[in-house]
Amino acid sequence: MKHIMWSMGLNPLVIPNGIPKHLLGKVDEEKVGAVKEALRADVILCKVARWHPDKRWHEAVEATARLNEVGLRTVLVARGGIESYGHEVGEKARSLGLRVREASTKFGSFDSHLGALREAAPADVIDVKFHLPPDSSRVLYRAADGVLVNSGHEPFGLVGLEAMAAGGIAYTGCTGEDYAIPFVNSFVLETADPQEIMGYVVYLREVPEEGEKMRKAARRTAHQFTWESAVQNLIGKLRNQARAQGILAGRAKPASLPLFEIEDRPDTESQQCQETPNRAQNSEQEAKRCCQCIGGSPRAGEASLSRRMSGAARSVYAAERQTTVAREGDGGGGDVDNAQKVSAMQR
Repeated sequence: MKHIMWSMGLNPLVIPNGIPKHLLGKVDEEKVGAVKEALRADVILCKVARWHPDKRWHEAVEATARLNEVGLRTVLVARGGIESYGHEVGEKARSLGLRVREASTKFGSFDSHLGALREAAPADVIDVKFHLPPDSSRVLYRAADGVLVNSGHEPFGLVGLEAMAAGGIAYTGCTGEDYAIPFVNSFVLETADPQEIMGYVVYLREVPEEGEKMRKAARRTAHQFTWESAVQNLIGKLRNQARAQGILAGRAKPASLPLFEIEDRPDTESQQCQETPNRAQNSEQEAKRCCQCIGGSPRAGEASLSRRMSGAARSVYAAERQTTVAREGDGGGGDVDNAQKVSAMQR
């Protein structure tokens, strides 16, 4: 979106979208299991979006067909809008030999939604005709092997972030989804080729432990994108503009947003490492404290620190380390060692 505004001669201040804090709660795993049992599939894909070509519904349907062709019983749970393009998507699915069925209910409870899905299964594409409130959508996101938010153009991509908050694996586009870090908290689709979706699904089936890591990282990322965080982001940028224009005087205050995530259950030995620094400048000292607690080298401390960094913090830290490398200059190999650490942190 900012690129479009630049072409209009405007320089926008961009802040992220946000989600309400209640979406950060854990999903009921019993309900997740019930959805998986009801759909009776090897692979569950989910897509919630308007019926529009920009949402790349055809790619989602084609990926479903290809996965079925290689012997993986795959179901695409599709929740579209009221747009007429939905009929075209349905015809596309049928032309590929997919069974398309509708899931309908007049009631709004999770049990009624679950019953509607159970009645529609087995199917290759289930067209959800009822409203999906958060209580049901979050369970579906968590149960799915992939939540397809693969839009060709997306200013932000709120559904992807909601899926991540539920512990789902989002397959995002590569335009406005600033929260997505490929192979860390999501998959970022670089093309409109359905084979790319299929490849990632097969990858997670071969190394399921990577999927669990991504689900945990996705939930940690979502904590950085609540509405409270978005407001603090905006305030920080407005303050900076005010200082730049001479409207606001005095010393700048440190950002109140934490750059580091605190572990859910820190152990007593590394309790000291769980303190949340307010600024990236504290990263070196934090790494040293980490290495003292885990009994390892400073590099091990940095690795421990990296695992608890948000994506934004990791970028800030890497940039800071690169600056340090540049200052050291010809330090007899120390700059090479630091550069390797920067590279590892960026990965």
